[in-house]
Amino acid sequence: MENRFDIKPYPAFNEVFADDELKGVFYPLCTVVDKEKHKNKTFHFISSNGLWMNEAFETKVNTAQYTVFDLENDKYRFKGNLKLYNGFEQAKLIFPILEEDFEKNGENCLKNKTKTDQYIKERKTVLNENLMTDIIGQVMGDEFFTDGNDTILFYDKTNERIICLNFYS
Repeated sequence: MENRFDIKPYPAFNEVFADDELKGVFYPLCTVVDKEKHKNKTFHFISSNGLWMNEAFETKVNTAQYTVFDLENDKYRFKGNLKLYNGFEQAKLIFPILEEDFEKNGENCLKNKTKTDQYIKERKTVLNENLMTDIIGQVMGDEFFTDGNDTILFYDKTNERIICLNFYS
């Protein structure tokens, strides 16, 4: 029996997002292609670990609980207010450092199941001290990160958009 989904772990940022606006705020976890229910439609599980939310900047498409993305050529387009994420400016500066480190050390970290706190401790100097239609699936945060930020992905086929629901387990 063939699998319903093709899964690609840790896709490149530009394979998931329509532009670089969210670099450092959201992280691609895996890309899933649904071969049955949504014939060859591409979905991306993402995380927004580590940034506190400033609820004064919530919009109807971007809150502390969920983010709605428009789909453009199987990529996510952000329509919310980036100011919701406290520290997004600093996260954008840190992201290239983390991305380069993951390219160098990611395979080893995954193989050794390096915990987030250990990773940060080892690299601290480098880091510079509503509408829900189809549920695509769920990612348990502790499978990718140790902070417990879980994600449920919904697909709104009518409006051609993604709803990414984040919560802590």
